[in-house]
Amino acid sequence: MIQFLFFKSVENRTAPTIPMLLNGPATSLPMSKFHIHAAKSFAPLAGSVLSTETSAQSILRFQHPTIDIPTSSDDLLTPLLPMHLPRKHSALRWCPTSLFNFLPLHAAGEYRANGDHDRSPSVPFAAIGQNLPAGASFTLDCVEPELELVRSLLPLPPTVSFTKITSVDATKSRALRALRDNTWLHFSCHGTQKSDDPFKSAFLMRDQPLTLLDITQMDLSLHEFAFLSACDTAVGVPTTPDEVIHLAAGLQFAGVKSVVGTLWKVTDATVQRLVEEFYKNFCKDGTMNSKRAARALHQAVHSLVRDRDMPLDQRIVFMHIGA
Repeated sequence: MIQFLFFKSVENRTAPTIPMLLNGPATSLPMSKFHIHAAKSFAPLAGSVLSTETSAQSILRFQHPTIDIPTSSDDLLTPLLPMHLPRKHSALRWCPTSLFNFLPLHAAGEYRANGDHDRSPSVPFAAIGQNLPAGASFTLDCVEPELELVRSLLPLPPTVSFTKITSVDATKSRALRALRDNTWLHFSCHGTQKSDDPFKSAFLMRDQPLTLLDITQMDLSLHEFAFLSACDTAVGVPTTPDEVIHLAAGLQFAGVKSVVGTLWKVTDATVQRLVEEFYKNFCKDGTMNSKRAARALHQAVHSLVRDRDMPLDQRIVFMHIGA
């Protein structure tokens, strides 16, 4: 959805003329005296050249020596957004009027003390593990060590903001919240594929299964990557091989750009080896880029080729789909 946001002062209760050709809802935002003063402070700068990096930074941080301006544009812009407007999955078109045209909205963002614009916010990464789900006949002893291994191989904060959810905390509702709030994911748990009812295929959590149906009802269009360290997460239905319905595909259909899953059952030994090699290659330069997932998996699988103690079916069990 595209939303058009018009600025107006608190003294002017009349909304600006809104063209009827707009292809989305329009909202008129009341501007406080504080914002009016801020806009006026930028007006004299029109057509001038900022003489130093410091002056440019002070403007982009919306600071001014004569008034109390917040240290980040978030403080300036956030109060302008009514609570009923969605903060995610929407395109906002700022439509300033009068003096508000001088606000440098295009440069919104936090500026650090060293003068750098914070263009790379922390990657929200959630590692979700469940070693003893409801109804399970045995415990997955490798879950906790695997999640700690993933943590150790990811870039350090502030590049990555790491959240780990395991044991009694890894319930269906908690996993759904993590899935919603984090755009990078690693699952380590039991996985089941229901060939007779594919939408009941699931990741098994402590209380209830997190099903494929639950996943497909979510909007994950901003999500970058998911590693599914569980059995049968990329297995289709033999009777309809051209209609792929499995957990990995479900995540991709919901919007996740890049997904690593399994073609059949996987052993603890395979998971530990492959996960380590994958993340070493995936994060080797200290950055996060989901487009490197396919190559990182290829390199990880290739590193296992000479391991004759590992059966062939385990060396090739993981596969990648997506970008």
